[in-house]
Amino acid sequence: MARLSGDGKLEVALVGRGAATLASRAGGSILLAGGRLCVSTGPEAVRVATPRGQVTVTPSATAEIEVQGLDVCVAAYVGRTTLSAGDASPLVIIEPLRGWASGRRLALDPGRRADVAGLLRGGPPPAGSACAPSLGPRAT
Repeated sequence: MARLSGDGKLEVALVGRGAATLASRAGGSILLAGGRLCVSTGPEAVRVATPRGQVTVTPSATAEIEVQGLDVCVAAYVGRTTLSAGDASPLVIIEPLRGWASGRRLALDPGRRADVAGLLRGGPPPAGSACAPSLGPRAT
């Protein structure tokens, strides 16, 4: 697991086996090629490039993004998160305590929000995946 804290209260944690690259320039994005990334933003949005498109975690928001091959799961815990293909308008808007995976919307286990927040403050990672039906999400 790797954790980073940046200017403006940005916190990022890569959980388990994964591959992420951070842009070195201001306003750059994170490239998530695989694994699970938890993000808490400050006053600025953070863009995460995935095989399915760009995820934008809006200001003052917390989200979890998981990439397995070409499959992408996005879970929003605080604030909105969007998933768009290319530079087009947002393809999917994900509201708090909602997720999106494999073309379907999910309702998330509210307790996972505290688990992700704890991870970003230095605690252990949440068990399992936000997108595994046996671990909390339900199709909506």
